[in-house]
Amino acid sequence: MGGLIVKKAYILGHRETEFNPVVDRICSIFFLATPHQGASIAQALSRLTAMIGVRPFVEDLFPQSPLIQTLSEDFPRVSGDIQLFSFYETRPMTVGVSKMLIVEKASAVMNLANERRTYLDADHRSVAMYSTKEDPSYVSVRNALSTVISLERDSSQLQIQASAQEDQDALNRFLGVSDSPEDDIMIQESTKLPGSCEWLGSKPDYLSWKESTESSFFWLRGRPGAGKSVLSSHIIGDLRGQGHDCCFYFLQARDHLKSTASGCLRSMAWQMAMLHPPVRDKLKAIVSEMKDNTIDKIDAHSVWRRVFLSGILKVKLKKPQFWVIDAMDECKGAADMITFLTRIQEHWPLSVLVTSRDTMDIHQKGVYPRNDIQTYTISEQDSLHDISLLLKANLAYLPCPGSDRWPTRDKIAAQILETSGGCFLWASIICSELRQVTSDKEITKVMNSTPSNMDALYCDILAKMETARFGKAAAKAFIAWSTHAFRPLTLTEIQTPIEMDINDKIDDVQRAITRCCGSLLYVDQYERIQLVHATAREFFTRKGIESEFILTKAEGHRRLALVCLRFLMQSSTKPAARTKRFASEPDIVPRGSYGRSPSPQPPPQTLDPFTDYASKFVFQHLIYVHSNDEELLVSLSNFLGSTHLLRWIEFNATNGDLRTIYQAGKTINSLLSRRAQHSPPLGLARRQEKFALLEKWGDDLIHLVTNFSGWLRRSPKAIHHLIPPFCPPDSAIRRQFTNPVRGLSVQGYFAVGMMTMLGQVLVYDDTIFQEVHALRHREPLIEWDLESNDFIHDGVGTWVSDLPDTMRFRTPMLAELGLATHLLAVLYRGENIVFWDCIDKRIYDTYEKETGSIHVFGRRKLAEGSTTVRAAAFGHALDSNLFAANYSDGDLVVYDIESGDAIAFAEAANTLVMAASPDGRTLAGANSAGNFTLFEFETLRPLYRVRFDTRHRREQKHGLPLDQPI
Repeated sequence: MGGLIVKKAYILGHRETEFNPVVDRICSIFFLATPHQGASIAQALSRLTAMIGVRPFVEDLFPQSPLIQTLSEDFPRVSGDIQLFSFYETRPMTVGVSKMLIVEKASAVMNLANERRTYLDADHRSVAMYSTKEDPSYVSVRNALSTVISLERDSSQLQIQASAQEDQDALNRFLGVSDSPEDDIMIQESTKLPGSCEWLGSKPDYLSWKESTESSFFWLRGRPGAGKSVLSSHIIGDLRGQGHDCCFYFLQARDHLKSTASGCLRSMAWQMAMLHPPVRDKLKAIVSEMKDNTIDKIDAHSVWRRVFLSGILKVKLKKPQFWVIDAMDECKGAADMITFLTRIQEHWPLSVLVTSRDTMDIHQKGVYPRNDIQTYTISEQDSLHDISLLLKANLAYLPCPGSDRWPTRDKIAAQILETSGGCFLWASIICSELRQVTSDKEITKVMNSTPSNMDALYCDILAKMETARFGKAAAKAFIAWSTHAFRPLTLTEIQTPIEMDINDKIDDVQRAITRCCGSLLYVDQYERIQLVHATAREFFTRKGIESEFILTKAEGHRRLALVCLRFLMQSSTKPAARTKRFASEPDIVPRGSYGRSPSPQPPPQTLDPFTDYASKFVFQHLIYVHSNDEELLVSLSNFLGSTHLLRWIEFNATNGDLRTIYQAGKTINSLLSRRAQHSPPLGLARRQEKFALLEKWGDDLIHLVTNFSGWLRRSPKAIHHLIPPFCPPDSAIRRQFTNPVRGLSVQGYFAVGMMTMLGQVLVYDDTIFQEVHALRHREPLIEWDLESNDFIHDGVGTWVSDLPDTMRFRTPMLAELGLATHLLAVLYRGENIVFWDCIDKRIYDTYEKETGSIHVFGRRKLAEGSTTVRAAAFGHALDSNLFAANYSDGDLVVYDIESGDAIAFAEAANTLVMAASPDGRTLAGANSAGNFTLFEFETLRPLYRVRFDTRHRREQKHGLPLDQPI
């Protein structure tokens, strides 16, 4: 009722001359829950007073009373030149047996152009009665009063008040500005806590931007809910407090009038006109030329041309101007807006500050790219300071059940701070919801929930992403991996799985994350990809939310499991050769040709960073997939049936992680057990050949760890050739990975030879692993018959009888035995290579350096003494007939023993020691300086080169992987 009396007094003050001096000094009126349109409760109150006695003026509060109608007509006529503030209640009061709003919002506001409408989180009694200085209602009213006083003291606002009211109305109509921009800043100021946002004043980038006398651009990036809008209002107050001219605009995606570049430009033009009379005069001229036509319905480019380019930008401004634009990521036409701002800076000394969830490069156009922009990302630590202030202000209102889980309010506040992840919005909502609960379980439920406001925020972000033209596939993949991965992946780790997931290449992972889903994901200080808040993961895994970016738990883990399996089954082929060749590389000549031919050196192979995650968690993802997923079972069967499984076991064993192998077996058994409940046995499946060994692998992996853990820890490579022969004959690992020709073959008995002078051989039973015989024959080589349990001694043969006389009584320099060819290569100084057949016990052939087999091609040697071989090696593969020899002049030659040809030639290789890989595909050679080179055996194409560091000489042993060709 008091607000209505003030309105009536103000009207009388304009009518009565004696009160004009008082009325002229009034610049603003604050109304607290005033029933401008009447109060519906007045009728009920009238009936009540009729029973207890007449109360005057009650009927004046009826919605259609003469007093209400008179005030509604007369007050707007006299109050157009002052600022009006209407605060309305939002909490109901208890009236009798029910709760209701005493003055509803529709009645508490006048809907005038110069009226600011603000809600208070209070009932009718508490809108003007405050319990403490920290009461949010008190803070809102106090901040509004402070803003009015500041504006009245500001010289720029005095200029605004001095402008003619009719000119301002004309500008308002022309630019389509119905509400004062100050409304937005007052809304943000009403929620700002004393002392918050002060951390920005200590940032060098912000200080540099604020103190710059030339045009500058500052991009302030923050995650959703970090409090960017409140921070913008703080920046505006900071600039105005130092006497700077400051214009601002708060973009809002939900309001189509406040989400366009056109609306932003028109508002900025209006504010500049209020600050600078020359700009206002220029706009008045444009209004006259357009004959009162408005421009609020035209696009941003038309506003730019008519208002700015042909109008106000021609006004010269000497004083630096500051523009603050909030939430650029919510602007429709953000790229155009950035371009306009850049062009404006060419005419005015303008410093622009923009807040956004995104980085600026997403919104830049190629015509006007900017590379001089100062950027700062709001860190979690920055936000935690403001959240601490929020919790301190609300501490007294938090529940305190005194339970073991929540013993004190400080404990609850500490948990909120720890869980917030720097999200001010989440912390604020949680504080509001905790005010409504009382019990221990209710507190826990609130703390573990995702507030509905956060759901709305995430839904808005996804809706915007669904309209994107590019990057949707990558966004889906990034969200899936960030949501369902068992640990955050780093930038280097995630590139390979994302590329395999979307079947495409990505140039820059961090840039792709920022562009595709920067509002939901961010890269932390350790370069790990994180969801913006813990509530985001809960949101993405909750049932019932419809979005193309959201996968169910089973779908998410299936997607990740398939990628991990495909990654682990990647081919081990050598990398493609480069066309350019280094000058230091030896020259290669294939098959009999001695002209130089370029042979590139491929880059060294390194372990993919994703290997660790894929190896550790591939089977953990299988725990959550559907057991009837046939595509996944086929992929799993293919992996278990390939040698890639052995590499996976070796990798985990090398890292000391045998538990992962053990759990993999348990996961397979669990998967098959779940499948058996609703599907036919795997043996009856349509793709029986794909699933034949799948049922065995669950137990095999478990037994592999329990029986061979010691050997796997001491020598992880033993899984390839040494362990499979000792597994049970019907086991999957024995059936798939044991070759009786290559490697060990255990059939009934196996023997272990001891490298001692005694020549001891121990024979074991392969079932009970008991020692059967111990032989000490004191000879370098024996043959022993198990049936007769005795030695087989043959007469010692001689092989030198077929050699030339010059070689019979000489001592060979070197001898190499070829297990696959059954040949012994005997090398003499200055002589050709002699091959001895160990089966036929005769000389097989003699090889010259340039041509190869003398038996096939005859002798072509030009001079004696130039063919000394100082290193040699056979290829060990069963299908390999290759022999490599390095001569004293440094040349390296590879021969095909079957055809007799010299098939590859490398000049100046200078290898003193050579060794071949067990698969026969790779040749290693080391020179006198300790450097070694890996060659492709058949072509002598260099694959990898390691140079010895002479500054720190250390003895090292180099070996080749048993099953990983370079």
